Amino acid sequence: MERLSIIYEDIKKLFENIRKLGPKRREEKLGEQKFEQALALYNEYKLILRSLDKEEVCTAALSGYTFNLVCEGIEEFNSKILRYKIDSQEGNTMENFELKTASVLIPVMDGKEETTEKIIDGIEMYDSCLKTSDNKKLLISFVLKTRLTKSAKLKLKSEYASVDNLLEDMKTYLLTKKSANSLLSQINNLSQHNRTIAEYGAKLEELFIGLTIAQADGNAKASAILSPINEKMVIKRFADGLRNRRLSTVISARDYKELKDAVRAAEDEEDARPGTAGQDAVYSYSRATF
Repeated sequence: MERLSIIYEDIKKLFENIRKLGPKRREEKLGEQKFEQALALYNEYKLILRSLDKEEVCTAALSGYTFNLVCEGIEEFNSKILRYKIDSQEGNTMENFELKTASVLIPVMDGKEETTEKIIDGIEMYDSCLKTSDNKKLLISFVLKTRLTKSAKLKLKSEYASVDNLLEDMKTYLLTKKSANSLLSQINNLSQHNRTIAEYGAKLEELFIGLTIAQADGNAKASAILSPINEKMVIKRFADGLRNRRLSTVISARDYKELKDAVRAAEDEEDARPGTAGQDAVYSYSRATF
């Protein structure tokens, strides 16, 4: 649960940074990077929410904030950031349904689980911005008629009275429940190989969040207990799987509590000794093959 308060603070800072950039600079590369960072934080927030039981959510508390206030804050800052993004791209507002806006936020289903999750997240984002029931009905119609595969349409109703009902059925019938054993195996077998440190860390974070969700099975208390245990295990895997053995030893010797801190430290160490990374990798490969 502590992770949600960190996401809240991070997305709040991103909103302030994006606001200060101004309309012109938001269209430049720096603006795009800020929007991508905000989207990554929001996606992580949604993954955490999916692991929580609805009844327990109402009474949960973290780091001095009530759970509801933190979630409302994340949603509010994300909506504001989203408005900046859409305004900079298309010059329209988010309060009324627009085909162009919906097409940007909600991808077409292609059978991949990741795409289905993005569709659900996009619907939730846009729904939070639309002001009238008529606009929300247009969103439902847009999704049902243009964003689903034939097999997905068979699993869902042809009409829905609310966006919430549509989302509930999509999560129930279109998302597969991931196996904790499979995710744990993927974590234990994952190494950096040809990935950058950031890419390697991001993949481990994705698996770590998925593992906690699968193990908790909707129980908020279990999620709060399992999350730090799993993160500690993933940090060890991150260090052990680094292809640079010197860097692996350095990160293993430090007692990091969060994966993002270990990833950042590894990147800093690699930047500080750019000439040794390739040498260490070659040495590690040679030692393993002879």
